Amino acid sequence: MRSQRISYKGEVSEENKELLRLYLNYSARKGLKKRTRENYEYELINFIKYLNNKYLLDVTERDVKEYIDEQKRMGNSVSRIRFKISTLNSFYTYCVNSRRIERNFMDNINRPSVKREGVILEKKELEKIRRELKKQDNLQLECYVNLLMSSMISPKYIPLIKWNNIRFEENCIELNKDDEGLFVVIFFDDYTKELLKKLKYLRWKKRTKCNYVFITRYEKKHKPVTTVSLNRWVRDLGRTLNIEGLTNQCIKRSAMNLYIEKGMDIDKLKEIVPFKSYFKITKEEKKEIEKELNEYYPYFGKRIK
Repeated sequence: MRSQRISYKGEVSEENKELLRLYLNYSARKGLKKRTRENYEYELINFIKYLNNKYLLDVTERDVKEYIDEQKRMGNSVSRIRFKISTLNSFYTYCVNSRRIERNFMDNINRPSVKREGVILEKKELEKIRRELKKQDNLQLECYVNLLMSSMISPKYIPLIKWNNIRFEENCIELNKDDEGLFVVIFFDDYTKELLKKLKYLRWKKRTKCNYVFITRYEKKHKPVTTVSLNRWVRDLGRTLNIEGLTNQCIKRSAMNLYIEKGMDIDKLKEIVPFKSYFKITKEEKKEIEKELNEYYPYFGKRIK
């Protein structure tokens, strides 16, 4: 059952309104997107109402901890709670930078972990996986994990991908109709694009006669990889990196969680990852989706150069 936003009733004082206005103007100058600012504003107003209009600069660490405990009791999802904490952290970081307070007590607030099958990784852990994969002599595995991380693709689509499905100039993969009769479009970042180009060149150099991107060798022939093999690849990677319980779903959910923490609506994310349509997607639609993903891109660098 999907978690619903929990709203509080009440008024917001003029001094809190002014503080919010200054913070949101600062966020706009720093380049924070309009939708993110609107989500932050909603969460901060809700926080003020919960505290019965207490002045935000008088808020204590205890106030925040009690607020988070209240969200848990009321059934708010872990992802929403983590976003609330991110919102408050952003606001009080601004307050420190503008010398309104001396320190950001949000540093002492623990973010709840998502308890699902496998483990949920933080941004620094996903980026560590990227770095460690560079050291291994397995370009195909590096391509797969980075594609999974940047596109949040379901592993079931991986065995279907052929080289002629990849649109390098548009950072996406276009698949023909799936079992539901829908066209599927999967977006990836520049980092993954460069890896895929390297893999394609390596296959050409070795004269590998197989048009599938992710392959295994069986009875002296190259065939598309199976989801069973994909599961084994990631489990073995987890053992190598000492990450217990690492799975395909773990990486996918961890990546999605980062987008949600950055402020992307979970329903919108599920709608476009992957994007499905009864009709072939237009270039304009691709640009719109890429813009949406770019806005909340949680890794280093940009999706599109």
